[in-house]
Amino acid sequence: MKKLRILFAAVLLAAGAFFWHGFYPLRSYLVMFPVSTYYRLTGLFRDIPLSIPGGRIGEEAFYPFALYFNAKESFASFMGGEEGLELSIIYYFGGFARRGKSAAYFNPAAATFSVFYGAYAVNDKSLFFTPDGRLLPEQVGKVARFDQQYLVMPAIGLSPSRVVFDYRIISLTEDVFYAGESGWHRVDAHILTNSPAHHYRSPQPGYLQYGLPVSPADGSEDFQPQEFYGRVYCRYFPEYKVTIVLYLMAKDKETAEQIDRMILAGARFGKE
Repeated sequence: MKKLRILFAAVLLAAGAFFWHGFYPLRSYLVMFPVSTYYRLTGLFRDIPLSIPGGRIGEEAFYPFALYFNAKESFASFMGGEEGLELSIIYYFGGFARRGKSAAYFNPAAATFSVFYGAYAVNDKSLFFTPDGRLLPEQVGKVARFDQQYLVMPAIGLSPSRVVFDYRIISLTEDVFYAGESGWHRVDAHILTNSPAHHYRSPQPGYLQYGLPVSPADGSEDFQPQEFYGRVYCRYFPEYKVTIVLYLMAKDKETAEQIDRMILAGARFGKE
């Protein structure tokens, strides 16, 4: 009887440990799947058959399914107040290690630290292109700034007034064939923005998605600005009446190249 009690206690402890370590990714998946499904069905991507694959960099996998979000009035106001302007987003970020408490997105030691990749859709052309078809890269940068300043960072505890987002364009290439389509404009840039690494102080809505935050490894301040590498592919699709921006941001150019070549380039329009 005593051995049975010891065995039962050991099973409970093992189950508790498994549940504790598996709680954060499981919670993320259970929360984000229905929320993301709602945004997919109520935004611009509802009528745009764009699929963006998941994947991994080395041993690190990205989040296991594409996530969606929409912004309307706040985005329209930020971009100048154009009535009816909408932004829809598809995104992936560095996922959870096996039964980990934190997504790799938070971990400065991870290859996928602070990485996002995916797509923006905006129901406008003139906002991003001149009448003769030249790209206005500063407008694309403004969309990325809105995402970081008003969506990503506030969700993990940094107020918009404290968000840093500056960029320096390295190159702009026109008429690029990408994701099975010609006519893309590609822009590479160095981006200075806040690191997501920070100490836990109070619950934040973003923790439901990313798990617990990871403190800066070198003892630096929370949300310390640092340089990242960004790349976008921008094209207007008249059949959907939207400008599509395929984007990625990574900790360095090498990681960005891997994501581009191995994952994002697999994006396709049409039936999945």
